Amino acid sequence: MPHSTVAEIVAISTKGANHECSYDFADQPPSLSPLASRELLAAVMLLHPEKLSLDRSTSFKTIPQTLVHIYQADQVWFSRISGYAVSLAQVNRDADLQGLGARWGDLLDGYVMWAEALKPDEWSSLIQYKTSQGKDFSNPLWQIVLHVVNHGTAHRAQVVSMLRQSDVLPPNLDLINYYRAEDPVR
Repeated sequence: MPHSTVAEIVAISTKGANHECSYDFADQPPSLSPLASRELLAAVMLLHPEKLSLDRSTSFKTIPQTLVHIYQADQVWFSRISGYAVSLAQVNRDADLQGLGARWGDLLDGYVMWAEALKPDEWSSLIQYKTSQGKDFSNPLWQIVLHVVNHGTAHRAQVVSMLRQSDVLPPNLDLINYYRAEDPVR
């Protein structure tokens, strides 16, 4: 069975206003978010330091700062869904890509192990948490996981654009390519 990870590996259908979900674990696509983050980081590591530090006028200005932001969000959300609180002040902000790659890899592996241990009915459990502004919220787990995947996808797309600005062919991170690689007959 391929690794499961957060939301993109499950078929989700919402039912009514009570936000019940059903998941089909029998036909799981590959774990896109961890694979995509790792592939993108590997491509970025090939860039000259001068190109890494260019201000690209994006949300987080440089490639390393954007990658650190994705990592930080992954870390904060994982702490919320796995039951231990971490504040933004505790989140590592080091933009050293070698160190980031190791820490992020460990975190992504943690997501995979966590998701593999979940029972199907746990995806609908309500998660209570505080935002970085200290506001109390709660959401079903599946919504949080979809948010984590969507957030990472949006910022990885920014990094892909920054790589193209640097005349570097980025890895193809499209979901359909992962499906095709998993089952090329379809």
